[in-house]
Amino acid sequence: MNISKEAVLYGIIGLLTGSLITIIVATTAVNRHNNGMMEMMGMHTDGNNHSMMQNMDGMDNSNMKMEGM
Repeated sequence: MNISKEAVLYGIIGLLTGSLITIIVATTAVNRHNNGMMEMMGMHTDGNNHSMMQNMDGMDNSNMKMEGM
């Protein structure tokens, strides 16, 4: 098996280029700001991180207690 140095060099360059393209595509797919989808699921993306905690506090005062059942 006699592989030239040029073929090995092209193989390494191709492998690195393929890895770079894969990382870029995966990073772009994961880090998109899917605001519309998140709002549809009930997640508010207005930058106010306290909205979820306020909703949790409101659950304590609701009528969803065991005494009412």
